[in-house]
Amino acid sequence: MLYQDGEKKAEERLAQNKKRFDEGLLFKTELDRSESAVADAKVKVEGVRQQIARADEQIRETLNEIHQSENSPVRSKQQEDALLGSKPTQLANGTVPIVMKWF
Repeated sequence: MLYQDGEKKAEERLAQNKKRFDEGLLFKTELDRSESAVADAKVKVEGVRQQIARADEQIRETLNEIHQSENSPVRSKQQEDALLGSKPTQLANGTVPIVMKWF
């Protein structure tokens, strides 16, 4: 936000200086300095945007790692259940088919 304000002010100064240059009230070197200030401000803003993007990516990766570590026990339990097969169920008459098959 701070750098964006600086960029905006530099652009406003450049616009004023271009107007003064066109009116013959300003030397070319002053106009060049204003253009350079705008370019520098844009570089700063872009640098901050890149830093924010990298920070966002690091946060996203960290949250994914936390999410995966929290879900690991759940996945392990689900995988164990899949290896064991489905849970036996009791029929309305009170029998459990898998137990009856075993007998």
